[in-house]
Amino acid sequence: MKKIGVKWVFKTKLNEKGEEDRCKAMLIAKGYAQQFGFGYNEVYAHLVKWDTICIIIALATQMNWPIY
Repeated sequence: MKKIGVKWVFKTKLNEKGEEDRCKAMLIAKGYAQQFGFGYNEVYAHLVKWDTICIIIALATQMNWPIY
């Protein structure tokens, strides 16, 4: 089976004053390589915020949960 390619997209977010506020990076699937009807509805992207990852790691550390 042919894999769907990916590419990185970088954006610079600006604040109200027009100054650079932060930089964002996203990993995007190249959807144009898909064939209609063949696994077409099975493609999705996981989105996780960095704050959520930090909270889960802190919670796992406090509860002595194993982290894989």
